Amino acid sequence: MKCPCCGYNERLDYNPSSAIQKLLSNRSKATRKLIRKAGKVIKKNVPSDNNILTYFKFLQGISHIEDKFVKKGVEAFIVKERFDSMHGFAYLGGIVRRIDTNAEKQLENEIKKYGKTPSIKEVKKKEYKDG
Repeated sequence: MKCPCCGYNERLDYNPSSAIQKLLSNRSKATRKLIRKAGKVIKKNVPSDNNILTYFKFLQGISHIEDKFVKKGVEAFIVKERFDSMHGFAYLGGIVRRIDTNAEKQLENEIKKYGKTPSIKEVKKKEYKDG
């Protein structure tokens, strides 16, 4: 039986390397680069997550989320240096999933806080007479 969330099949010896490549190939180049950067940083600083299976589970968990939300979550994770506090793939996956879930409400709150951008108005040229 194959788990729909992580892809684990209890009947087979499983090597997730090919599945990781397949999951990454579905992403844009910029998103792949950010995910790999976060993966390297997490594997370096969080010893318990220095494992190919945890990396695969993270990628499988965020496979249904759009690239723009993934990029936003990974950038926030890297900028705030959460890996220094021993936060790994599970924490990063939670950030990405919450950004996807809360996107509409977050946009509404940002509009309340900062306001909308001004509408584009057509400026008509007037001829001025030097007088």
